[in-house]
Amino acid sequence: AVAALTRDLGNPTSITAVGATEADVPALAKAAFEDVCAGGNPRPASVAEIEELFRSLL
Repeated sequence: AVAALTRDLGNPTSITAVGATEADVPALAKAAFEDVCAGGNPRPASVAEIEELFRSLL
């Protein structure tokens, strides 16, 4: 349902669609890991896990 809504609204469905590349993944993951909001995540994630998540969104 969320994916369909995203498409229907014309929102990007990947980080590639907003200009991110494989080369950006380490910096994106580091920034996400260091973000103050990350502390409230119910499932802590390592930088490597966040990189894996970003790569799945390319």
